[in-house]
Amino acid sequence: MTKITFSSADYDEATLKGMEDVDLLSLRNLVATNMGVSTIKSFRDHDQAVEATWKALNKWNEKATAEENQAAGEAIGTVAASATTTGAAKTPKPPKPVAVPKEPVEVKGAKPKTVKRPTRNMFRRLQKLVEKPDRGGKRWDNYKDGMTILDTIEGDDMTQLDVSFYVNNGYVKLIEPTTEEFETGLSAWFARNGIDDPTAEKKRKDAERASTKATKDAERESAKKKRDDDKAAKDAEREAAKKKRDDDKAAKDAGASSAGAAIAGATAAGTATS
Repeated sequence: MTKITFSSADYDEATLKGMEDVDLLSLRNLVATNMGVSTIKSFRDHDQAVEATWKALNKWNEKATAEENQAAGEAIGTVAASATTTGAAKTPKPPKPVAVPKEPVEVKGAKPKTVKRPTRNMFRRLQKLVEKPDRGGKRWDNYKDGMTILDTIEGDDMTQLDVSFYVNNGYVKLIEPTTEEFETGLSAWFARNGIDDPTAEKKRKDAERASTKATKDAERESAKKKRDDDKAAKDAEREAAKKKRDDDKAAKDAGASSAGAAIAGATAAGTATS
């Protein structure tokens, strides 16, 4: 499979297919910048991202190869012209001025970037699995064990392309952050950038809502208990009143029965003596 070397890293279609779309976009635009053509904002999907990035790399490679061939051809032409020169003296041409060395191409992707707000994935930590990679090691020493993806984004002379390349080739492993690590790291980032932490405000509001809910629940429970106690007291009063009525009625009935028996006895006695 054809491999193309760009920015000290080797790429082929298999490598590109294993990269994330955001990294492919950075790579494609970095190639475009080096070729002096316009960048793009996004891809339609992953397949189109791979195709467009591979196409850009091929164009860059063709251009680089053509420039090398042209330089080699000019050198050969100069040698051939010297070989065919006759003994006739010719007026020497004035020497060309010494060309000013060109500044090295700046890799914009390796410059520090400003993050609007870190995501959880940005707090994944780098764990190096090898001491030195066998390729693509130009900026290897800039990446330290325990460094977060956010550190590489905001740091100098580091790129997401490097990280993706190292991970895809088994040089580096990414460790997912725990919830506590993510929340602590995010709070530290807000403090470092002088930004009010919206998560702290959310936690405060959540605690306030929880406290208000607990108070209302306690008030509802207290009101329910009072209603239940009042109902139980009224039920007890009604039961006591009913018992008193029943007792009074029973006593009255007993008194009437006793009186009736006495009258009946007196009547019977009078009859017997007459």
